[in-house]
Amino acid sequence: MRPLLFLLPALLAAQSEWPHFGNDPGAMRWSSLRQINSTNIAKLQPAWTFRLGKPGSEAIPVVVNGVLYVNAPDGVYALVPETGELLWKHAATPVAIRGLAYWPGGKSLNPRLFTGNGHHLLAIDTTTGKPAPGFGNEGRVDLKAGVLDGLPDGRFQLQSPPAVFHDVVITGSSNGEGAPTIGAYGDIRGWDAVTGKLLWTFHTVARPGEPGGDTWPAGAYKNRSGTNAWGFFTLDAARGILYAPLGSPTNDFYGADRTGDNLYGNSLVALDARTGKKLWHQQLVHHDIWDYDLAAPPALFDIKRNGQTIPAVAQITKMGLLFIFNRVTGEPVYGMEERPIPRSVVPGEVSAKTQPFPIKPPPLSRLDFTEKDFYDQSPEHAKFCRELFTENKMKIGAGPYVPLGLEGNDLFFPSTLGGGNWGGVSVDPTQNTLYVNVMHIGQWGHMEKKGNEYVRTSAYGTYARFWSAK
Repeated sequence: MRPLLFLLPALLAAQSEWPHFGNDPGAMRWSSLRQINSTNIAKLQPAWTFRLGKPGSEAIPVVVNGVLYVNAPDGVYALVPETGELLWKHAATPVAIRGLAYWPGGKSLNPRLFTGNGHHLLAIDTTTGKPAPGFGNEGRVDLKAGVLDGLPDGRFQLQSPPAVFHDVVITGSSNGEGAPTIGAYGDIRGWDAVTGKLLWTFHTVARPGEPGGDTWPAGAYKNRSGTNAWGFFTLDAARGILYAPLGSPTNDFYGADRTGDNLYGNSLVALDARTGKKLWHQQLVHHDIWDYDLAAPPALFDIKRNGQTIPAVAQITKMGLLFIFNRVTGEPVYGMEERPIPRSVVPGEVSAKTQPFPIKPPPLSRLDFTEKDFYDQSPEHAKFCRELFTENKMKIGAGPYVPLGLEGNDLFFPSTLGGGNWGGVSVDPTQNTLYVNVMHIGQWGHMEKKGNEYVRTSAYGTYARFWSAK
């Protein structure tokens, strides 16, 4: 079981709060604390350990008003942060693996926690640890309602924390991005934090007659799954703007039934948090056939440039590209251009001719791989890599947008696990520095026909051992 480990009670006593997954609503993840530094980090000792009831949590705890709240697959826990003492546990299965959101209360109501409970939005009263009275049906709202569009069922979960803006709770979903194509919509929706009433809906797959509807073939929007905000939202709380990083449309490696750019797949979308109205968008992958969904939370910060302050939002991508936009207008801060990419040879596939690249900064992870880059730190490992390459008839492509072919195995770099994945970035506003963790990992695969579609066959589980550590 995964333990929850905290260090140095004195440090926690100095910590004021950590009310959001990224500390502030804009996910800078910056703390003013200076007790831990390069001179004393080696001296840290465990202060306490609390073992969650079931493994699998990827949650980032929040600390509000002297209480620490954290998710595990078997429920939500409230702990004393200085000691690890359990205050209460709300048992529920399954609970969202990536965390929860805090609502401070109002209208004579106690504060609430909002999190996913399978395909439900769950509200918990923080004073009792029990379902919040008056919210939905005994503290839960069924999120599948309104997204199935005539389907008898469909995969749908809330795995990451919602965003909370005043009395609006905003949800995304995990509805699957792979085959089959048909499934629940990935709509973004706003709910009343008091009653659970639906307030607004933004269609992540543009419908006919809506802006972006012409980026889909006729009828292709119907029951189109994927195109989902499965990760983390961020908020410009002062302006009331929600930033949503969206995933790939289904099927995420084959798009012959969805020719066109497919808005709002793989887009950073800015919405009015009060109404759900789209303010602007930037699509960072056209017609995705690499599973290059926008996994990381956008980070909000200010840029000082030419004597002016630019309100900015940064989006790190699996391609290892960092895009930076004016978060009010959506304009690229350092420029962006379309560059030609290789075309797919899969029958029926009409891949995009170009993809967007930021002019600055340059790519943050490597975008290519050659035979000179085989791992060579031991003869045995080097032999394994060479044989793996030969036996799987691999072909080395150039850049991150290599379409998978039908024969042998094409290499594309980075893989669907990075460059930059759902960990995101951090920003130190005092040093005007943005920090990014990237992964230099490639992937190989090819397309095979199954039924009426082509599906990806790829060597998960072994490909990470292939690349050089140099």
